[in-house]
This record gives sequence, structure tokens and C-alpha cells, in this order.
Amino acid sequence: MSSNASKATTRSSSSKGNTKAPSPNTKKDIANKYLIAYNVASGLAWAYVLILALIHISNVDGGAAQVASSGPITASGYVSKLLSSSASFLRSASAATKAHSRSWLPGFLQAPVARMATTYGRVGPQTALVQSFAVLEVAHVALGIVRSSLPTTAMQVTSRLLLVWAVVEQSAAARASPVFASMIIAWSLSEIIRYSFYTFNLLGLQPPQWLIWIRYSAFYVLYPIGAGSEWYLTWISLPNSSPVPGFRSWYQGAWGVFDYLRGIMVLVWAPALYVLFTYMMGQRRKVLGGGRKLKDS
Repeated sequence: MSSNASKATTRSSSSKGNTKAPSPNTKKDIANKYLIAYNVASGLAWAYVLILALIHISNVDGGAAQVASSGPITASGYVSKLLSSSASFLRSASAATKAHSRSWLPGFLQAPVARMATTYGRVGPQTALVQSFAVLEVAHVALGIVRSSLPTTAMQVTSRLLLVWAVVEQSAAARASPVFASMIIAWSLSEIIRYSFYTFNLLGLQPPQWLIWIRYSAFYVLYPIGAGSEWYLTWISLPNSSPVPGFRSWYQGAWGVFDYLRGIMVLVWAPALYVLFTYMMGQRRKVLGGGRKLKDS
């Protein structure tokens, strides 16, 4: 009896000893599957934002007038509504939309541009939420599942988050500008291209030649439109008073902490665009001009 018990104990301890921790390859496979799911979901989310914006601007569904008359709800208000909470975690500014005269535009452009000015009411909160999930990309780099520069990734994600939460969310003028529409269209197209490209690489597939070309060429158009729109929205969100501190300006509270932050953003936007633009030009030469092996940027 004791002999059988001893054998059972030996088998039990032996089986425990044979239990192996997940191999590095298994962990890598799990991370790869997660990244595929993340990139596909992100690409689809930006496609949703793009389609919704284009539907509004073209007024395919006839809903643009209703959006314009009801006025936009801010992103923080949208989140609060989703959570069935009356408290908004960010300042929800009044979205009074002023009718600006656009008589200088050709007649066929006046209606679309007017609808562009109300695009935030249709897709603004969704854009803020989709963009906010990009914080996961910083986590991906920090955890080592994506090989990239952590400071660069953090700066890119932070700049977008500042745009949606510290600029557009806080400024009725930015929300009512047609330039908001041009910004999110440029963002959406850039992200759809980028996430599609990454998905092919993660699946171990060679991206189609047309996708490779677009990935390393579309920035010539999309970056100036996107960055120019970002700069303009940040500019019009600033107070009309002087940024130079003085008794009167401090007393009236004309420029707060976020105002100075936005002012700094206005100043650094052009140099930042130059750095990013020249970097992408270099990547384009490597991939399309030098015939080297395709590298993920």
C-alpha cells in the first residue's frame, strides 16, 4: 500500500516537474494575434469615421440639416451620455454655430463647405474616442511588443490627443470650422493606409504594390492637409487678447495654462511637420527608390 502511494507521489511530482511555462514563441504568437486584431479594429474604426464624415459633407442621407440645427455635442458630453452620467470630465463648451458668409466661394462649393462646418456634430465625439484608443500604441512600445521609439510614439499620440481634447473639445470656434472636416479626413485616410499596411506585415504577407506605393507617397498630400488643419484649429482656439502676461490679462484670466500650451503648439507645428515630412521622404527613398527590403516605419 505504501509502495503504491509512493509511486503515485512520484508520478505526481514528475508530472508537476514536466509542466512548462509558455515558450517565447508562444508569447510572441499571442502578441502577434493581438496586434493583428488591434490594427484591423483601428483601421475599421477610422474607416467608420471617414465614411460618416463623407456622408455628412455630401448629405447623402439628408441628415446634415438636422445636425446643424440641433448643434453638436462635445466629446466629453458624448462619453457622459454613453455612461449615463450627468457629470462631464472635461469642460463642455457651448457649441453655438455662427453662420459665416461664404459668398466668395463658387456656388457649387458653398453647400458642402457649410456642411463641413457642422461635421463635428456628426462625427466629432467618435473621432475623439477612436483617437483616444491610440494610447495603446504607447503601451505596445513600452511593453516591448512593438519595436519603435517610445519618445517618438508618445509625442505623436500626445499631439493628436491634445488636438481632440485640449483644442477642439475646448473651442467652439474649432468645432464650428470647416477645417475640422479636412483634418479628420486627412487623419482617417492616413490611418486606414497605415493600419492596412501593418496588418499585411503582421500576417506575414507581402503588401500589394499599390498599398506600398500609397503608404510611402500619400503623405505628400495628407501630411500638409492634416498638419495645416491642426495648426489652424489650434490658432483659432487661442484667446484674442495678448499672450504677454500683465496685470490686466492675469486678472481677466484671458490666457490660462491650456492657452499657453496651445500657443506653444502653434509655434512648434511647422518645425515638427518638417522633421516628420523629411523622415517620410527618407523612408520613401529606402522603400521605393533604393530597392531595399521593405521596412516598417
